[in-house]
Amino acid sequence: MRDCKAKIIFPEFQKTIYVTLGTSLKEALKKTKIQINFPCGGKGICGKCRIKLEGKASPLTLAEEKHLSYSEEGWRLACQTLIKGESRVKIHPLSLISFPKILTDKISRKITINPRIKKVHLSLPHPTLEDKVDDLSRVERSLREKGISTPDSDLELIRKIPLFIRKADFKLTAVLSDGKLVEVEKGDTRGNSFGVAFDIGTTSIVGILVDLDTGEEAATHAILNPQICWGEDIITRINFIQSHPDGLKILQKKVIQAINQIIRTLSKKAKVKRDHIYEATFVGNTVMHHFLLGINPLNLALYPYVSAIKKPVELKASHLGIRINQRGVLFIFPNIAAFVGGDVVGVILATSLFTQKDRKLRLAVDIGTNGEIILSKNGRMVCASTAAGPAFEGARISQGMRAEKGAIERVRLKEGRVKVGVIGGGRPRGICGSGLVDAVSELFKQRIIDDSGRILFPPLKKIWDQRVMTKEGSSSFLLVSEK
Repeated sequence: MRDCKAKIIFPEFQKTIYVTLGTSLKEALKKTKIQINFPCGGKGICGKCRIKLEGKASPLTLAEEKHLSYSEEGWRLACQTLIKGESRVKIHPLSLISFPKILTDKISRKITINPRIKKVHLSLPHPTLEDKVDDLSRVERSLREKGISTPDSDLELIRKIPLFIRKADFKLTAVLSDGKLVEVEKGDTRGNSFGVAFDIGTTSIVGILVDLDTGEEAATHAILNPQICWGEDIITRINFIQSHPDGLKILQKKVIQAINQIIRTLSKKAKVKRDHIYEATFVGNTVMHHFLLGINPLNLALYPYVSAIKKPVELKASHLGIRINQRGVLFIFPNIAAFVGGDVVGVILATSLFTQKDRKLRLAVDIGTNGEIILSKNGRMVCASTAAGPAFEGARISQGMRAEKGAIERVRLKEGRVKVGVIGGGRPRGICGSGLVDAVSELFKQRIIDDSGRILFPPLKKIWDQRVMTKEGSSSFLLVSEK
């Protein structure tokens, strides 16, 4: 059986694995948990998954010859390379994924809250021969005495109550959501009510833990969306689920695992029990919304681009396996259109665009892997969206990358000198979206590019002669030399 296997060694990571002969290096890398960029999902289009291989592998493909002609001899694409025998693999530094720079600073503003979650401390009378009311009615009677009338409780909670209230010596806290009894807890747990809000982005997932009594942010955490292994844009991921029988289940499982990882981290940071998190809200573009719910988003990629559902979805945490209180509520924001999702609804609510009735023109811009622009005036709003990731996350930029360690995030040009800011310091590995915006702005100010975006060769100012160059008929500007 070993004869059908090939050994692959990754010396930089001190990892060795065995794969079936003919396995692509892209699939092999998934076994190692070495995170590498596959912006195009492994189609050989972007040329970002560069590796060097010593050993037996398939010949160069046309895609590799096209993308690696500018590169040092010996570089290949992991997605195009099939393993034919024992090999040693080196990964290009620019191809490795490091943790991105995600802005998660707290915003200092007063938030007026009216949470659905309310807690009431109860001291129940013990049953006697004279008072043999059933256990559920005993709880509901005590709530009515405090002016609270509750709708019917669900079966899971009814099953819990009899043994629980006796273990708690009939002293407990009733947790109500919109007036409905959803949980009972031992002792007095008032002051421990939390909710968590998620932004499910195509590239990153951000979670914020909120104190439902005060409205204050208790903790914030962000991670990469693990779905990027199957493509950095939503269309590539849709193609994956169409070509793989378990594709939708895989992508849903990965995003739920990431959500639970964030919840675990938030709980530790804020020293909050997960059972005291009773609500979770989710925003995201329409495709991320469908992935979260396990809905096939195929029709979003086909004309006339129709979503499966637009209206908001509310369900129990246990239905999706989200690890807050299992009787807690999940609220998934509504979508607006095929490529305008709940994340745009979140922007509109957070900026109060919908309440602005004056004559001022207001613009909200959300630049992510999917980019949206919302224009508002006199209470009327219009919105447009586009794929921003290829530019701002480097999928179609030869030296482009996400906002990770080693990315140029800031550019300044003055008197023939270039000053760059690099995330994490040190020598740059590439340039991210904010660096690109800076670079274009500075190049235009210095009249190195014209108003169409074309680089002028030769430059109008001679001080930039050494940095403006041409190669294979294309002009370029040198930000940082290799030395």
